[in-house]
Amino acid sequence: MRSRRSAQIIRFHRDRISRWGDGTLGALGWRAPASQGNRFDVIAEVGDMNDRSVLDLGCGYGDFKAYLDESVSACTYIGVDHVPEFIRAARARYHGCENTVFHEADFARLALPAADYVVASGAFAYRRDDPTFYTSMIQRMYDAAAIGVAFNMLDATVFAPQPLLAGQDRDRVLAFCRAITPHVRMRTDYATDDFTVYMYRRADMVDAGRAQRG
Repeated sequence: MRSRRSAQIIRFHRDRISRWGDGTLGALGWRAPASQGNRFDVIAEVGDMNDRSVLDLGCGYGDFKAYLDESVSACTYIGVDHVPEFIRAARARYHGCENTVFHEADFARLALPAADYVVASGAFAYRRDDPTFYTSMIQRMYDAAAIGVAFNMLDATVFAPQPLLAGQDRDRVLAFCRAITPHVRMRTDYATDDFTVYMYRRADMVDAGRAQRG
């Protein structure tokens, strides 16, 4: 059974599908292609994903898979989303692709598959009733990741709260992540209302992630 918030999110995206069409950025809720692409660029700075596995939470139509196909080789991709229309379209889009799988599931209730990198772009923008949702998910992402984690959130100091979306206190998020691992970095310079956190299991991976930025 879906949670109230999960059902609300699905209704939101179904309404956008009816307005903008299935398979569109409008259906996903992005304001423009550059908005999604910019965040993908920053998420990908987590590390070298060549010959690695990536778990993408809130994968939508699998657009990050397409992004990776243009920049890395031999990457195993696992996408998870609870919107049935998104997963149906993603499976059709990547039918026959090797090392690619999509799960229709609420990642908050899913036993997360292990992967080298666990990422979430846009998935933590939604308001949640459970105040421990975000910290619980961050911990679970880290537990599932062999190398590192990358996720973005809306910045509460800039983003005005909405019925469906909510920003987070980036200092508190950073402090929580550092309580899990000291190997953490944050980027706040790529968008006015967004921040991205990277978490690693080893200190040397922090510098390796920075090197991805060039």
